[in-house]
Amino acid sequence: MNNHLIHKIAIYFLATILIFSSCKNTLREEVYSSLTTNSYFKSEQDFTLALYGAYKGLAPEWGYYHKYYHCINDSPTDMLLVDQAWAQGEYGVLKDFTWDASTGLFGGFIYDAIYIAISRANLVIDETSKTSVLTDAVKKRIIAESKFIRALCYYDGSGWFGGLPIVTDSAIDPLSKPSRASIEEVNTLIEKDLTEALGDLPVSVPKAEWGRATQGAAQALLCKLYMRTKDFAKAKDMAANVISGPYTLQATYGDVFSLSNEENNEIIFAINNITPNPQGNGSLFNAHALPSDFKPISSLDSWSGFRATMTLYNYFELGDHRRDYLIFDYPTRSGEIGHSVNPIVVKFPIDPTQAGHQGTNDELVLRLADIILCKAEAVNEVSGPTQEAFDLINVIRARAFGNTTHKLSTSDLPTKDAFRSYLLTERARELYHEGKRREDLIRFGKYIQFAKDRGATSADDHQLLFPIPKPSLDANTALVQNPGY
Repeated sequence: MNNHLIHKIAIYFLATILIFSSCKNTLREEVYSSLTTNSYFKSEQDFTLALYGAYKGLAPEWGYYHKYYHCINDSPTDMLLVDQAWAQGEYGVLKDFTWDASTGLFGGFIYDAIYIAISRANLVIDETSKTSVLTDAVKKRIIAESKFIRALCYYDGSGWFGGLPIVTDSAIDPLSKPSRASIEEVNTLIEKDLTEALGDLPVSVPKAEWGRATQGAAQALLCKLYMRTKDFAKAKDMAANVISGPYTLQATYGDVFSLSNEENNEIIFAINNITPNPQGNGSLFNAHALPSDFKPISSLDSWSGFRATMTLYNYFELGDHRRDYLIFDYPTRSGEIGHSVNPIVVKFPIDPTQAGHQGTNDELVLRLADIILCKAEAVNEVSGPTQEAFDLINVIRARAFGNTTHKLSTSDLPTKDAFRSYLLTERARELYHEGKRREDLIRFGKYIQFAKDRGATSADDHQLLFPIPKPSLDANTALVQNPGY
């Protein structure tokens, strides 16, 4: 799925179908004005393009995985420090726990974007289910991938907002006002979609289809769901399925993120950013993270928006190479060496072809190291700090240090609580600035405490969930706001 033209066509056609709009073209007006679901879906390519459009719904420009996945998941944690100039904006509001239902980023960039992606997936499922132009195998795979997309949207959305309206039909009365389902009902839908998708997803995909969902992606997301619901026995078993699949840890930490090694076997599912086009939907991470006077190897725009915290930097032990990607000194455009008081995150390399602020780095959603640490956590929760739990965590540490002399054992972490506390920090070291920290802190019961400890005095238990955006409440009177907002 690495052809930029195909992506552009997919987005165009799917958006057109979804709104049933007319396109005024003086040369071929009659062709475009007749484009509907009945006239469009005529070949396997049509369905494939629509599916690709659903994938692109995960990363609309400036929304969801394009920008706000990192923003909303790492800003309210011990990971990210907001530059003073940005402190009055969205990062500052998240960092200080001063958001409310009127905070703009929760609306169009997150809540609305999620439902746009869901609606695209629903359309593909419905149209594929009733077609006779596809082989049974192709039909099953397209439906399975669409269910994965829908499950991922509901997984992310429910983690941020709690129970959500469940919409699984593309034929919706525009005047309908669906109410919120319970979090248990949303979790049931996620589990059902992923379980049904599993058997019809491929074990792996060729390079040309990089970015499409696989069995491992569905299993990994199920593992994450079970971790969230603290069904650790199921999480352990699902993690084992992933680990026994076609995935391997890369030799070094840097290899995971290398642009020349993007489609590597540690990555289970990623949002495929394929173009340096400034108007495209590429990664914005380096534009936000690098100093404005940083000397790039391309025509990169950088805004000096955030840094890593010294708290994160001090989590690392001496000799841990994962800390090598947190730097203080950097080359400037003037040829001098600049210095940052707080660490700059450089784990995502700059593409030499990058222009403007859009990077070609893929957005890593699920990777093997995360699932290995999930299994270690699940084993500890089920059975305590057993040898199996230490073996799992020591695999991650061996790569981090480049040797096997830093193994941990029961003498280091003799109790379930000690292992749990260590693992929370280990997850910070391995997964920093990948959008995983907020969920980890909530699962470990540390989210509000950590916020207060770093001075966010407004932090309160009701902020374990974000508010339903005010525009959504205004548009749908059946929605009920989360408590405390």
